[in-house]
Amino acid sequence: PLPLRCPRPLVRRLAGWVVPGGLVLAIVGHGGWTGVEDYLGAPRFGDHADAATYRQWLTSEGLTLIWDRDVADGPSGHTLLLAGQAAGT
Repeated sequence: PLPLRCPRPLVRRLAGWVVPGGLVLAIVGHGGWTGVEDYLGAPRFGDHADAATYRQWLTSEGLTLIWDRDVADGPSGHTLLLAGQAAGT
């Protein structure tokens, strides 16, 4: 995972790569979280915003949110965000 200061500029770049009519599927944390957890026997660092923040970042970069789905993962979960660039823009 990227430190929280990194995803915002990455979303901006990603939005620029989506061609008219194109789609992007982002898998983001459901809730904001920063910490270290055990992952397959090794420490893993996590630092992410909540899904509402990622939705706002995608739409502020001109992408249209098409759908989102919450996916349970133990006591927390992830959110799938499908966004697209309108054709002809």
